[in-house]
Amino acid sequence: MTDKDFALVLGHSSFSPQLGTYVYKFDMIQKGTKAKMGYISIRAGYTNEIIFYYGNIGYQVNPKFRRRGLATRSLKMICNFAKTLGLGCLWITTNPDNIPS
Repeated sequence: MTDKDFALVLGHSSFSPQLGTYVYKFDMIQKGTKAKMGYISIRAGYTNEIIFYYGNIGYQVNPKFRRRGLATRSLKMICNFAKTLGLGCLWITTNPDNIPS
């Protein structure tokens, strides 16, 4: 999955016994420099832990790449992948103190 200045590259996938589902982690890789800009992960299920605590999506953008809309653009890019996993909707949670999110 690619955007104008970065690509999402599957870095890791594994089954999470804690969540009872698979987790897919995509690295945000800058085009040209190949620098890791952050990551976005998708939790492929609807367990209570996911719905009420973790959400289907998690992300982190490295400090020097923040304020560029990378998380928003990554979320848009990952939606089609979510559909292939059979996810009709995505639960997204955040801590109320996390203003940037």
